[in-house]
Amino acid sequence: PNGVSASPTQRAKVNDLVDVLEGANPTGRPALSPLMYGFWRMLYTDFSPAAPSSGQLGPFVGDVYQDLSEGIIKNILVIPPLLKGALVANQRVRDPNTWEIEFDRVGNMLGPFKLPTKQFEPGDQIRLWEIVYLDDDLRIMRARRAEKDSTESFVFVLERDASSVEVDV
Repeated sequence: PNGVSASPTQRAKVNDLVDVLEGANPTGRPALSPLMYGFWRMLYTDFSPAAPSSGQLGPFVGDVYQDLSEGIIKNILVIPPLLKGALVANQRVRDPNTWEIEFDRVGNMLGPFKLPTKQFEPGDQIRLWEIVYLDDDLRIMRARRAEKDSTESFVFVLERDASSVEVDV
Protein backbone atom coordinates (compact mmCIF):
# COMPACT_ATOMS: atom_id res chain seq x y z
CA PRO A 1 0.00 0.00 0.00
CA ASN A 2 0.92 3.67 -0.46
CA GLY A 3 3.71 2.78 -2.90
CA VAL A 4 5.98 1.61 -0.06
CA SER A 5 6.65 -1.74 -1.73
CA ALA A 6 6.53 -0.53 -5.36
CA SER A 7 9.41 -1.65 -7.55
CA PRO A 8 11.48 0.93 -9.45
CA THR A 9 9.62 -0.08 -12.64
CA GLN A 10 6.23 0.39 -10.98
CA ARG A 11 7.31 3.76 -9.59
CA ALA A 12 8.43 4.89 -13.03
CA LYS A 13 5.06 3.88 -14.54
CA VAL A 14 3.11 5.74 -11.85
CA ASN A 15 5.29 8.83 -12.27
CA ASP A 16 4.72 8.72 -16.05
CA LEU A 17 0.94 8.60 -15.45
CA VAL A 18 1.24 11.52 -13.02
CA ASP A 19 3.00 13.52 -15.73
CA VAL A 20 0.12 12.80 -18.14
CA LEU A 21 -2.53 13.78 -15.58
CA GLU A 22 -0.59 16.93 -14.68
CA GLY A 23 -0.93 18.06 -18.29
CA ALA A 24 -4.69 17.46 -18.12
CA ASN A 25 -5.38 19.21 -14.79
CA PRO A 26 -9.02 20.40 -15.01
CA THR A 27 -8.67 22.88 -12.14
CA GLY A 28 -6.97 26.19 -12.78
CA ARG A 29 -5.35 27.79 -9.71
CA PRO A 30 -5.83 24.60 -7.64
CA ALA A 31 -4.28 25.99 -4.45
CA LEU A 32 -7.17 28.48 -4.33
CA SER A 33 -9.89 25.93 -5.07
CA PRO A 34 -12.40 24.81 -2.41
CA LEU A 35 -11.93 21.31 -3.87
CA MET A 36 -8.72 21.11 -1.84
CA TYR A 37 -10.58 20.89 1.46
CA GLY A 38 -11.95 17.71 2.97
CA PHE A 39 -10.76 14.26 3.91
CA TRP A 40 -8.35 12.43 1.60
CA ARG A 41 -6.72 8.97 1.59
CA MET A 42 -3.26 8.52 0.14
CA LEU A 43 -3.05 5.97 -2.66
CA TYR A 44 0.60 6.35 -3.60
CA THR A 45 3.81 8.23 -2.86
CA ASP A 46 7.39 7.87 -3.99
CA PHE A 47 8.57 9.52 -0.74
CA SER A 48 11.89 8.05 0.32
CA PRO A 49 13.14 6.86 2.68
CA ALA A 50 10.03 5.16 4.01
CA ALA A 51 8.59 7.18 6.90
CA PRO A 52 5.23 8.06 8.46
CA SER A 53 4.59 10.39 5.49
CA SER A 54 4.60 7.31 3.27
CA GLY A 55 2.64 5.18 5.71
CA GLN A 56 5.54 3.32 7.28
CA LEU A 57 6.71 3.47 10.89
CA GLY A 58 9.61 1.11 11.42
CA PRO A 59 8.52 -2.30 10.08
CA PHE A 60 4.81 -1.40 10.22
CA VAL A 61 2.82 -0.11 7.23
CA GLY A 62 -0.54 1.59 7.58
CA ASP A 63 -2.92 3.98 5.88
CA VAL A 64 -2.28 7.70 5.46
CA TYR A 65 -5.04 10.30 5.39
CA GLN A 66 -5.08 14.06 5.09
CA ASP A 67 -7.75 16.21 6.68
CA LEU A 68 -7.56 19.64 5.04
CA SER A 69 -9.39 22.72 6.23
CA GLU A 70 -8.62 26.38 5.66
CA GLY A 71 -5.43 27.22 7.50
CA ILE A 72 -4.89 23.79 9.12
CA ILE A 73 -3.94 20.37 7.80
CA LYS A 74 -3.63 17.02 9.55
CA ASN A 75 -1.54 14.19 8.12
CA ILE A 76 -2.87 11.06 9.81
CA LEU A 77 -1.22 7.63 9.99
CA VAL A 78 -3.29 4.62 11.09
CA ILE A 79 -1.59 1.29 11.78
CA PRO A 80 -4.31 -1.08 13.01
CA PRO A 81 -5.17 -2.15 15.53
CA LEU A 82 -3.47 0.13 18.05
CA LEU A 83 -1.48 3.02 16.58
CA LYS A 84 -2.79 6.34 15.29
CA GLY A 85 -0.72 9.46 14.84
CA ALA A 86 -1.14 12.89 13.33
CA LEU A 87 1.05 15.73 12.20
CA VAL A 88 -0.78 19.05 12.55
CA ALA A 89 0.49 21.92 10.41
CA ASN A 90 -0.47 25.43 9.46
CA GLN A 91 -1.32 26.02 5.82
CA ARG A 92 -1.23 29.13 3.69
CA VAL A 93 -1.48 29.75 -0.03
CA ARG A 94 1.93 30.61 -1.43
CA ASP A 95 0.79 31.04 -5.04
CA PRO A 96 -2.19 29.83 -7.14
CA ASN A 97 -0.66 26.34 -7.47
CA THR A 98 1.18 25.93 -4.16
CA TRP A 99 0.44 25.61 -0.46
CA GLU A 100 3.07 26.34 2.18
CA ILE A 101 2.86 23.88 5.09
CA GLU A 102 4.50 24.73 8.43
CA PHE A 103 4.71 21.86 10.92
CA ASP A 104 3.17 22.68 14.31
CA ARG A 105 3.02 19.45 16.31
CA VAL A 106 2.85 15.68 16.07
CA GLY A 107 1.10 13.34 18.44
CA ASN A 108 0.36 9.65 18.68
CA MET A 109 -2.14 7.41 20.37
CA LEU A 110 -1.41 3.83 21.38
CA GLY A 111 -4.86 2.33 21.80
CA PRO A 112 -6.71 4.67 24.16
CA PHE A 113 -3.49 6.23 25.50
CA LYS A 114 -2.26 9.61 24.26
CA LEU A 115 1.54 9.73 24.01
CA PRO A 116 3.54 12.94 24.57
CA THR A 117 3.16 15.54 21.82
CA LYS A 118 6.19 16.89 19.95
CA GLN A 119 6.01 20.63 19.27
CA PHE A 120 8.02 22.10 16.35
CA GLU A 121 9.83 25.41 16.57
CA PRO A 122 8.16 28.09 14.41
CA GLY A 123 9.70 28.12 10.93
CA ASP A 124 11.74 24.98 11.60
CA GLN A 125 9.93 22.57 9.24
CA ILE A 126 8.29 24.10 6.16
CA ARG A 127 7.17 22.21 3.08
CA LEU A 128 5.75 23.30 -0.26
CA TRP A 129 2.87 21.37 -1.83
CA GLU A 130 2.58 22.07 -5.55
CA ILE A 131 -0.88 20.88 -6.59
CA VAL A 132 -0.43 19.46 -10.10
CA TYR A 133 -3.85 17.81 -10.50
CA LEU A 134 -7.16 18.37 -8.73
CA ASP A 135 -10.72 17.27 -9.42
CA ASP A 136 -13.67 16.24 -7.25
CA ASP A 137 -12.13 12.89 -6.35
CA LEU A 138 -8.38 12.97 -7.04
CA ARG A 139 -5.53 15.21 -5.90
CA ILE A 140 -1.90 14.90 -6.98
CA MET A 141 0.86 17.03 -5.53
CA ARG A 142 4.61 17.34 -5.56
CA ALA A 143 5.99 18.09 -2.10
CA ARG A 144 9.41 19.41 -1.16
CA ARG A 145 11.24 21.31 1.54
CA ALA A 146 10.89 25.09 1.32
CA GLU A 147 14.63 25.83 1.43
CA LYS A 148 15.88 27.50 -1.76
CA ASP A 149 18.52 24.81 -2.36
CA SER A 150 15.95 22.00 -2.04
CA THR A 151 15.13 20.58 -5.46
CA GLU A 152 14.11 17.02 -4.55
CA SER A 153 10.35 16.57 -4.64
CA PHE A 154 8.04 13.63 -4.01
CA VAL A 155 4.74 12.72 -5.62
CA PHE A 156 1.64 12.13 -3.51
CA VAL A 157 -1.58 10.76 -5.06
CA LEU A 158 -4.72 11.00 -2.93
CA GLU A 159 -8.39 10.19 -3.37
CA ARG A 160 -11.28 11.88 -1.60
CA ASP A 161 -12.54 9.66 1.22
CA ALA A 162 -16.03 9.83 2.73
CA SER A 163 -14.85 8.52 6.10
CA SER A 164 -12.81 10.34 8.71
CA VAL A 165 -10.29 9.41 11.37
CA GLU A 166 -9.88 11.35 14.60
CA VAL A 167 -6.57 11.61 16.41
CA ASP A 168 -6.30 13.69 19.57
CA VAL A 169 -3.10 15.78 19.23
